[in-house]
Amino acid sequence: MPHISRKKLKRKVFEKMQDNFVRLMMFPREAKNAREFLGDVLTPTEQQMIAKRLAVIVMLCRGYSGYKIRAALKVSPSTTTRFSAQLENGMFPYLEHLFRGTRSVRREKEADDFWDALYKVVLMGMPPRVGRGRWKFLFEDRN
Repeated sequence: MPHISRKKLKRKVFEKMQDNFVRLMMFPREAKNAREFLGDVLTPTEQQMIAKRLAVIVMLCRGYSGYKIRAALKVSPSTTTRFSAQLENGMFPYLEHLFRGTRSVRREKEADDFWDALYKVVLMGMPPRVGRGRWKFLFEDRN
């Protein structure tokens, strides 16, 4: 869990910092530069946490069950339940619009590109769908 200082910033200072962060996030145009930027700003743990959160939201928007999300992303049942409830309460309007709602052609392509990349990453850790060994993961020792 990230550590947050007990000392509160003034609201205007926080808003200014947030605006600067957003502008910096928009600057890298290539994936390599964006990856370097995130590597400079976020720890590996924070990067993984954000990626998992985003993946849970996207998979919920795409209609995946909580079980499939937990199995693919190795998150707890409470995490999927919490994000599902938040999604139902409209806490992620931009992501919901991007992955559920009607979209322009550009947004459709961005959403599909993101989904394709996420799908490939998720499937790398999943057992095969058919053939020998497809249920082997159920009996693996989880030390």
